[in-house]
Amino acid sequence: MQPTRLYQIGGYKDFVLISTRPKSSPSIDSDFEIIENPAECVEFDPAQSHLVAFAINYQSNERFKYRTLGQSVVNDARIVTRTFVQIGALPESNATFHEAKDSSNNCTFEGIKRCFVQAAKSVGKKGLFVFHFSGHGIRVGDDQWGLAPSDFDYSDSTYITANVLNDWLKNADCEAKHVLFTLDCCYAGGIGDALASTDMSHPSLFIVSSCTANESSYAVNTLGHSVFSYFLSYAMKKYVKGIAEETDSGAGHPSSSSIALQTIFTECHFCSEALSSLLVKYTNGSLQSASIHPNIQMLGSSFGKPFALEETDSRSQPQLGRFAYANSLYDQQKPIRALHPDTDNWLSSHRHPEGPLSKLQGRGLLRRQEVLLTALCSMMYSVGSFQLHYDPATVACVNTFITAYLNVASVIDFHTIDTDFSVFYLLLALGYYIEVLKKNNIPFSPLRTLYGMVCRENNQPEDDTDGAESTDSDIPRFIEWEPL
Repeated sequence: MQPTRLYQIGGYKDFVLISTRPKSSPSIDSDFEIIENPAECVEFDPAQSHLVAFAINYQSNERFKYRTLGQSVVNDARIVTRTFVQIGALPESNATFHEAKDSSNNCTFEGIKRCFVQAAKSVGKKGLFVFHFSGHGIRVGDDQWGLAPSDFDYSDSTYITANVLNDWLKNADCEAKHVLFTLDCCYAGGIGDALASTDMSHPSLFIVSSCTANESSYAVNTLGHSVFSYFLSYAMKKYVKGIAEETDSGAGHPSSSSIALQTIFTECHFCSEALSSLLVKYTNGSLQSASIHPNIQMLGSSFGKPFALEETDSRSQPQLGRFAYANSLYDQQKPIRALHPDTDNWLSSHRHPEGPLSKLQGRGLLRRQEVLLTALCSMMYSVGSFQLHYDPATVACVNTFITAYLNVASVIDFHTIDTDFSVFYLLLALGYYIEVLKKNNIPFSPLRTLYGMVCRENNQPEDDTDGAESTDSDIPRFIEWEPL
C-alpha cells in the first residue's frame, strides 16, 4: 500500500498575514548567501527578450477551491510584468500576462506549459526569458515542492515541480542568453533549491524566490500586493538605468540592456525582511515571527561571475567577447554541470576585498603575467581537487571543467577586469586541472580529447599526432607546487 502523501499549502492569504514558519526555521545567514561585490549586470538584448507571467486567482477543483486566492496575486503578476516593460527590459509586445479567472485555459497545468514553451521559444540568442508565477506554492512531504496551477487537484500530475520546469525549458530549446524565474508563492525557496540540484538544461539560470523552503509568502491589504512583489518592483525601478522609484510610466525611457540582479535582490530582501519582521504572532502558546527571507540562486555558467560572461570586447574573439570561445566548448548534448556548493563557497571567498587576490592586486602584482598565471593555475588545480573530493563522478566531464574555468577566470577578472584570457590561458588551466586527475589515477579521456581539439583549432603547439587524438604524453606535465 502506497503511503499517504501530505500536501501542504502555506499561509498565503489575501489581506491576512498568517505565519506558518516553524520555530526551527534557519536564520537569515544560513538561508542564502549574498556574494561579496557581486556581478552588477546581467546583459541582454531587450528586443530579443520575452516575459510570461501567471496569476492563479481561481482554482477549479472542488477540493481546492476554498483556497482560491484573490486580487493580490493579479496585482503582483501585473506589477512585475509592468515593471519589466517600464525599465525597458523588453517591449510591451513581448510581455504576456495570464489571469486564471479571465484566461483559465492558459493557467491550467497544460496551459502554463504551452504558454511557457511558446514564450521560451520566442527568445533570441541574446535575449532574456522571464517566467513569473504568483499563486499557491505546494510542499509534498519534506522533499518536494511545486507550483499550483488553476487545476491543481492534489495529484502529482497537477503541480509544477523543479523537474517539470527544467523539462519545459529543455523541450523549448530555449536559446536565451539568460533565464530568470521570479516565484512569489509559499515555499518558493524549495523550488529554487531543487532546481539548484538538477542537471540544468540551460547554462545561465537565475531564480529569485519570495521566501525559503519553510516559509509562507504574504500579501498585505495596505500594500495591495505581496511583500515580495511590491519590493521587487520597487528595487528594479530604483536600480535599473537610474529610473526613479516613483516612475509610473515607461514612456520615453531608453531600452535597458542590463539588470543589476544581485543589487536588486539585496534591496528587495532587505525591505521584505524589514517589513515582515514587524509582525509577531501568538499561537499555540508561543510567539512566532512572520519574517520572510527571499532567496536567490544563480545557476550554471553565470553564478556570481562579474564581467566574465558579459564582455563584448574583441581582444580574443572579435565581436564575440573574451569568454565566447570557452563557452562554445560546452557539450550541448550533456548536462551543464554546476560546481559543488563547497567549491563555489571557496571561490566566492576569493572575491572578498581582504582576500589574497585583492591583496596582490592592491600591490599591482596581478598585472605581472607570471603572478597572474600562477594564481589562475593554482586555483584551477584547487578547484579540480575540490570537485574530485565532492563530486568524483563528474570531475572528468568537459562541462565541469568549462564551468570551473569560467568561475575561476571570473574571480580573477573581478580583481583585474582587463585580463586577456586567451587560448593560452585556457590550455594552461586545462593542463593543471588534468594534473589533479593524473595524480589520482582518474580516467580523463574527454578532457584529453578537448585538449587536442583546442590545440588544433587555435594552432597551438602540440606534439605531431597527425590529427590523432591526444595521448597523455602529448599533454605537458604541470606541477602545482613543488617542495624544495
